[in-house]
Amino acid sequence: TTGSGKTSFLRGLIWSLAARTPADSLRLVVADPKGVDFSALNGLPHLLPGSVLTRAEEILDYVRNLLPEEHERRIDVFQRWQVASARDYYERDPDGVMRVPPIAIVIDEVGMIHDLLGDRRNEFDRVIQQYAQMARFLGIHVVLAIQRPSAAQIIGDIKVNFPARVALRVPSSVDSKVILDRPGAERLVGQGALLFRAPDQDEPMRLQAPRADVSDLVALVKRWGGEN
Repeated sequence: TTGSGKTSFLRGLIWSLAARTPADSLRLVVADPKGVDFSALNGLPHLLPGSVLTRAEEILDYVRNLLPEEHERRIDVFQRWQVASARDYYERDPDGVMRVPPIAIVIDEVGMIHDLLGDRRNEFDRVIQQYAQMARFLGIHVVLAIQRPSAAQIIGDIKVNFPARVALRVPSSVDSKVILDRPGAERLVGQGALLFRAPDQDEPMRLQAPRADVSDLVALVKRWGGEN
């Protein structure tokens, strides 16, 4: 719902990742179809492909092409080091994070992207399913945010492969069940109050997201020497 704190939560998530990690050890893909909530990140050296993605077609095409390119490159590295996943590789070669850095992909307003893509929306869903099924072992992690959760937009195959869930305040228990598989998020007070369901827990935890606004993103870019 309006005032739930979704945008602030995502800003805080991005800030917490990038504030303590240099760009050669973490890459970020940020998709913002509204074009206003994350534009302050432009200039951050962590960003792939160098700026925040704002056009729906651009978001789909970039994310679709990134996975096969990174899959081929990272599998080659893993084979040379005789490991099965990014986690194993980083344990064997701690400095390897600079050669094969984790990638965090944050996609806001999935419903809006669906609407803007029109006939290509099914292609977007297929790409996200591919990430959900195989990206994690490559060291690629995806955050999907949606304003109006519905079973049509958060299909079963995606839910199964996104075991970590966050629900901020939603209008009804039905919406809460779409995200968490149980009611409760409709009773949150908003302003960053959330329920977090971890992959290894049956019951969600009640947490409070820190407030993060545009000035925090501007400060983040300046911290790493970017211009904004």
